[in-house]
Amino acid sequence: MYKVLMNKDNGEGVPSVTRDAVLLLSQLVRKGWGQAQQPSPSWLAVYDDAHMGSSVSKAALGATTDEFMEPEPKHLADLIQYINETNMSVKGLADVLSEKTRSSSWVVVFKALVTVHHLMVHGNERFIKHLASRDSLFTLHNFLDKSVTEGPTMSTFIRQYSRYLNEKSLAYRLISSDITKTKRGMDGMMRTMNTKELLNTLPVIQIQFDALLNFNANPDELTNGIIHAAFMLLFKDSLCLFAAYNEGILNLLGKFFDMRKSQCEASLDIYIKFLDRTTKLAQFLKVAEEVGIDQNNIPYITQGRFPDRPLATETLNILLM
Repeated sequence: MYKVLMNKDNGEGVPSVTRDAVLLLSQLVRKGWGQAQQPSPSWLAVYDDAHMGSSVSKAALGATTDEFMEPEPKHLADLIQYINETNMSVKGLADVLSEKTRSSSWVVVFKALVTVHHLMVHGNERFIKHLASRDSLFTLHNFLDKSVTEGPTMSTFIRQYSRYLNEKSLAYRLISSDITKTKRGMDGMMRTMNTKELLNTLPVIQIQFDALLNFNANPDELTNGIIHAAFMLLFKDSLCLFAAYNEGILNLLGKFFDMRKSQCEASLDIYIKFLDRTTKLAQFLKVAEEVGIDQNNIPYITQGRFPDRPLATETLNILLM
């Protein structure tokens, strides 16, 4: 027989597995020990929790309590520090937050989503990279909490919010980067793409942008700290996402006269959708202004620099004659 070495109890009732224990197990497996001698899945789960660290588990659970308030900044700061300053796996953290979204309480679910979004925005890229590698992220399209008065209304926003986070994660998988964090300017990602890359990437941005704008909250619906925290994260994403979107469109227009007919037609479709989304973004930013976001942080959105839909369509028809 052999012993699995463990540290003393860490005070949380969960033993911390030492590196020696892991090495010993791996050596025994390589030496041909039978299946019966290998560590059980439940034992491995304990190792994963210990590997993540009890302080991080506490922070994740603390950020997603059923208290009627936004996730506490101190818990979010602890999670950000864990992601940014360690080389530990983020899988355990993602699992804890994912499990929290299976709660029947809209408060717990919404706070878990806000926490995930906060880590996407402010955390190391490896967090969203891990989320993008999962087969599925959030399946909350049927979520409904009828246990409290505000439950049905908040459940609607939870469904919309989770869809956005799913699209944000999927976009990362499709283009191998978080478009809200890519380099801007003439030598940035969107300005240096060729025509084929633009025609592949801009529709991905459009879908993510649609999901964001579909959150569609009015000022009088942002009535508690949880939904307000979600809106603030969406506001930040909207500015970064639109900046990349706008640069991509400028690049696309600059290449228009060198495109093939099929590319011109695809570009026109992308451009017309861009105009529609610019109008919707202006409405979204109007809500941001009404809920107290400093006007100096809200850009003025105008379509004056771009041709309108009829002119763009007429130009294309002339070119394709």
